[in-house]
Amino acid sequence: KVFALFEGGMRVGDRTPVRATFEWRGAPRFEVLPPEPPIDIRSKRFEEIPDGSRLEALLYNPSLAPIGGIIVTALLFNAEGNVTVASATTLEELRARGAATVSFTWPRTLSAPARIEILYTVPGRN
Repeated sequence: KVFALFEGGMRVGDRTPVRATFEWRGAPRFEVLPPEPPIDIRSKRFEEIPDGSRLEALLYNPSLAPIGGIIVTALLFNAEGNVTVASATTLEELRARGAATVSFTWPRTLSAPARIEILYTVPGRN
């Protein structure tokens, strides 16, 4: 499964970040988790707004049970295939066979992305 690791609010001053690295401080422990509940991403709409840029995504739960505590991450890519910006939000609950819109905002005007990926995870699922 493809997933995102999102760390928001990093302060870099006037510098432009070039790369991120991860370091394991001990032996990693891998666990097999049950499959995540299916969530359909029905639509994605990117637009400029007066104070910056916004992305809205419509999520749909096709199952007969509600899904709670969904972490949704948006990745915006440039034409070279690099992630240029990211944002994350939490959706408290997505009703059974229900839909919800999640919004991601940035406080500056961004170029229209070449590609948008919406990823989700449901921590603590049984």
